[in-house]
Order: sequence, then C-alpha cells, then structure tokens
Amino acid sequence: MINNLNELSDKFGFSIKTYNLLGIVLMIQGEYEKAVKIFNTALEENGIYELADGDTQLNANNHDLASIIYNFIKCNTILNMHTSMTQEAYIQSGL
Repeated sequence: MINNLNELSDKFGFSIKTYNLLGIVLMIQGEYEKAVKIFNTALEENGIYELADGDTQLNANNHDLASIIYNFIKCNTILNMHTSMTQEAYIQSGL
C-alpha cells in the first residue's frame, strides 16, 4: 500500500491527503516515528505553522487539514505515552 501511495505521489505530487494516508498506513503498521515525520513534513510544506487568522485554509470545511492535525496529535500522543499504557489502553478499548 505504501508503494502505491508513493507511486501516486510521484505521479501527481504530494498533497495533505496523500501525506495523511501515508501517515495513517504507517501508524497501522506501528511505525509511529516515521508517521510523525510524514505528518510534520506535510504541515511544514503546506505552511500550516505560519497560518494567521483569516487565512483561507483555516475554515471549518477544510477536512483534510483537520484530519492531518488530528492524526499528528494522536501519533505524538502514542509516541509520548509509556508503551505498556498505550498497548493496554488500546487493547481495552478494542482498537
């Protein structure tokens, strides 16, 4: 799946959506460090850290941006939690 996403990205360029999909796949595979790097690269390349009030990207209908920020936060949380706590919480919640 990662190879297919990379092929699509090579053909059409990386977008927030392709970065998000790639990061999600890496998270599913348990490669959280790589996923965080992917999410961070997407946010940096799209200038998300420099957005100001009134920017057109900051609207309620930008689901791609909201999704990648959510996944970035989730991935960072998993990385920064104690491993046994993470595994136990996910097992108990059925995730």
